[in-house]
Amino acid sequence: MKEKRLNEIKGIFFIAAGLIILASLVSFDTHDVSFHTYPANNPPHNLVRMFGAYLSAALVFSIGRIPSFIVPFFVLWIGISFFRQNPPYWSFYRGMGSFILIISSCALIGLFYLRTETLSFYRGGGVGYFISRVVVKYFGEFGGYIVFLSLFLLSFALVTEILVSTLLLKFCKGLGRFDFLVKALPVLELKRGEKRPAAASKK
Repeated sequence: MKEKRLNEIKGIFFIAAGLIILASLVSFDTHDVSFHTYPANNPPHNLVRMFGAYLSAALVFSIGRIPSFIVPFFVLWIGISFFRQNPPYWSFYRGMGSFILIISSCALIGLFYLRTETLSFYRGGGVGYFISRVVVKYFGEFGGYIVFLSLFLLSFALVTEILVSTLLLKFCKGLGRFDFLVKALPVLELKRGEKRPAAASKK
């Protein structure tokens, strides 16, 4: 009974923390922080005021606008797991997987916006911006995608304990459902080609 109550307390704590981080990121405004804009908004426009303004700025400028949302959803998942009396299993490999998952996500986004420095930094963060450029220097852009996608899949498998092969098979099966469209295209083109001479003969 005590363990269940303790899990509920942990669950409420993590859910509250996740919601605070999420609200901070959703209402992030670069003009709320003085080290980016002077003078800064007073009071900050962030939903969580000063704390939220600096917390969201730290996340966005370090790991990027898009990957930063991994953090609150991850914290919320931990909280919900505790609340459902199913505490998440944690290990060194799972911790490393979480770290690599965030880094590879930042790098992929930084690589995607490689030719636009402002977007690369804002959406991939300082981490994605610098890592993507270092890898591109030695592996090229195509090689960079292979490296970061491989790391992303590897870390995803470590964190979720889902087999990558299972995911790929499901993805391929999903693509297979659209085979009928591919097969139907030549038939449709043929029918269109047959209609044209008929229309011409009427004239």
